[in-house]
Amino acid sequence: MIGMDAMHSVTDPLAAISFSYGILGLRWWNTLMGLLILGVAYYFYRKIRNLLELRRECTIEVSAVVTAIRVSRSVDGTFGGRGKFYCADYRYEYNDTVYESRSSLYGRPSIQPVAGEVVTISIDPFDPERLFDVYTRSAMHFYMMLCAIYIASGLVMIVMQFID
Repeated sequence: MIGMDAMHSVTDPLAAISFSYGILGLRWWNTLMGLLILGVAYYFYRKIRNLLELRRECTIEVSAVVTAIRVSRSVDGTFGGRGKFYCADYRYEYNDTVYESRSSLYGRPSIQPVAGEVVTISIDPFDPERLFDVYTRSAMHFYMMLCAIYIASGLVMIVMQFID
């Protein structure tokens, strides 16, 4: 026969939580979640690295006419979100050839050009349709912010298991 104390501890919600905490190893669950969050941070870190490489490769500054401003609900234009992000289509000349190109990412620059305005953009001399503009810079800063938040969150999840 089970004693009254043992029966009480099984039906007591707090006892059940502490029981599952010890048996299921929720501390390791926090570590797993922390590592998963750090994996998301690494995803954004790779995006930042690619954008830094694009900025390094786009060494030629040219004057470009903004031909259109596009609106999206996400930085990469793929899924919906709450805010509005923008990118621009440009027309510019390099080595006696006229190019029409679009910024690769959507962003929210502090000074947003309007259609018809002449702006300075940086292009890749080996592939003049690749460009780095205010929208790409804004998206890179957005990714940096997200990466920092995910790194901090993941580390807190991992470190908290060692604090009792």
